[in-house]
Amino acid sequence: MPAGDSHGLSPEELRDWMALRDLEVGQLAAALGVAPMTVTRWRQGYTAPPPWLGLALTAAEADAFAAAPPPMAGGEFAALMDETGWSVSRLATVLGAPRRTIQRWRRPEADVATLAQLALRTATATTPSPERTGTPFG
Repeated sequence: MPAGDSHGLSPEELRDWMALRDLEVGQLAAALGVAPMTVTRWRQGYTAPPPWLGLALTAAEADAFAAAPPPMAGGEFAALMDETGWSVSRLATVLGAPRRTIQRWRRPEADVATLAQLALRTATATTPSPERTGTPFG
């Protein structure tokens, strides 16, 4: 799986990715802030992982799979998006998520999962600033 690839992660690709890094289900779950059963379901193909899982895995790997930070409040997520120059539309496109999901994460009462925080961090690190708002270069 290429770094930052956020689309089409199959159960086999996830299993291979974990095996290559000698990661157990519990270790990956802790790094992403999800339940171990969630990772198991992704690996077995019972549920599809979110489309931004590839970005989150890249960020988790950069942190050497440290324990995940707690969920972020929606207001903090909105501030981080604004601070890093992301529009709702552009972040939704980069993450492969519906716009309504990004809008929900921006609400002050929302608890934004660690998985989404990791994806935003990696998207920010790998996407040039002008591309974050959809503004053409130049």
